[in-house]
Amino acid sequence: MDDALTMLKIRALVILAAALLVIQVLFGSFRRRSSSSFVKCLLWAAFTIPGLSVPYAIGLMHATEIQNKLFVVWATFLIIVFGSSSTMSAYQLDDNEHWRIMKFVQLVQIFWAWWLWSIYARELASKDYVRSVVYATPLAILLFLSMFKLSDRFRASQLASLSYGARSDNKLVADYMQSEHEQEAPGYDPVTMKGYRYLVAGEDLNIAEPKPPHYRMKIEKMDRVVTVEKIWQCTGGLLQGPHGNKLRDVCLSFALYKLLRRRYVRYQLAESVLEKTRRFVLDGLLSGENAEERAFRVIERGNREIKLSTAVKKAVTTSLKENGENLRNGSSSLERNGVLDEFRWAFRFHHTHSHTILVWHIATEICMLAKETSEQNPSRPSHLMSFRRCFMYEADDIQVANNLSRYCAYLVAFFPEFLPEHKYTTVSVFDEVVKHLRDSLNGLGRELMVKIEDESKRWKVLADFWAEMVLYLAPSDNTRTHVEHLTRGGEFITHLWALLTHAGILQRQAGSDLV
Repeated sequence: MDDALTMLKIRALVILAAALLVIQVLFGSFRRRSSSSFVKCLLWAAFTIPGLSVPYAIGLMHATEIQNKLFVVWATFLIIVFGSSSTMSAYQLDDNEHWRIMKFVQLVQIFWAWWLWSIYARELASKDYVRSVVYATPLAILLFLSMFKLSDRFRASQLASLSYGARSDNKLVADYMQSEHEQEAPGYDPVTMKGYRYLVAGEDLNIAEPKPPHYRMKIEKMDRVVTVEKIWQCTGGLLQGPHGNKLRDVCLSFALYKLLRRRYVRYQLAESVLEKTRRFVLDGLLSGENAEERAFRVIERGNREIKLSTAVKKAVTTSLKENGENLRNGSSSLERNGVLDEFRWAFRFHHTHSHTILVWHIATEICMLAKETSEQNPSRPSHLMSFRRCFMYEADDIQVANNLSRYCAYLVAFFPEFLPEHKYTTVSVFDEVVKHLRDSLNGLGRELMVKIEDESKRWKVLADFWAEMVLYLAPSDNTRTHVEHLTRGGEFITHLWALLTHAGILQRQAGSDLV
């Protein structure tokens, strides 16, 4: 009975491993494009359970007295589950830091798999040598291949870990950017990309030996390195064709990705203090026809769940061009619209950004409710979680204000780690505002409708306010939060954070929240 139960357990664990492998293969790529809780939980289970079930299954095979020739086949398959190129090397960032433990555990499992194989091969050889060669040799080859696959997985974890690979891989880029602006002829043009020698490819093949006193890594032969400037100057047929601009932007996007990685490993962004860096975004990336579409195409990840309307993109990029690095919490837009004095109190009496966001969000919703009531239309529900649908609406000031207002409120309610204050402070403020919601309804919203009677101007004020506010929230040193959310589908504020990083805007200016 015990042997039958053990055999049943082993078979169930092998079937479970096969099912989990199928889940990883089919849904693994969705993890980076979806924020679905179901997908996240499913893939978390598919990543975590094999780490427990596979060692247990192989241990049962080794410990039992049952002599089953399929054990070695199953053990080989289980090792392949761990090392397959189709499985995930890590589910969370912290998993990469534990690569040594993972490596030790996997080596133990490989040892037991080889032990089972040796027993299987000896038994076959004692009975029929030809059969032992025919059946045992393919399994040995599979075990060898699975070992190589496992080494690839370990290497991927090492390269992504802060303690091993990520810092060394990004040091060359960090050291290069400290002197990039000093190379060759001076001057720059953000439209033609002259002077923007951002690395695209080839730099890792031309590394000179670091020398004292700074021991910086240097590129030995720059003529062998592909840079953004060289790509824009290239006259080849591929880049001169109908898709030339998009191909250039693909290369630019890859170069910017290399620059952005330095924030994760906390290397200095030496170019952030240069005017050239700001001009790259403000006069280069955000210039020309459909500039807002191009800017987000270059810096954002493709996410089919969130489709930003052109109006939202244009409002945000216009606000960035108007404010530059002098981002404020919405007060600059009120001043440009000539209504700052009337609403200065709305900033002074709210001592946290979360409180300001929620009060202005409530005011925006009241204005929307008044508009719908005046049109005798049923009120559209204003749930915070509907922010993903709100990006699909048509383009105008009303939709821009509503979309960004709801998105900022969504961050306060569900992702306070993106906001300037401590997460607990944001949660406390949210609870208090909800508790006193009735009192809030009689404040800013009523003032907006009374003091700005022109409805079109009112919505213009709100649209400009929210465009500036969401930009103000984006700069942050909390790189880890942004990277972690990229693995779960990403957030709009992360795209803005990346855009501002490429403009050299790494943090909010001191006193920028004072009005």
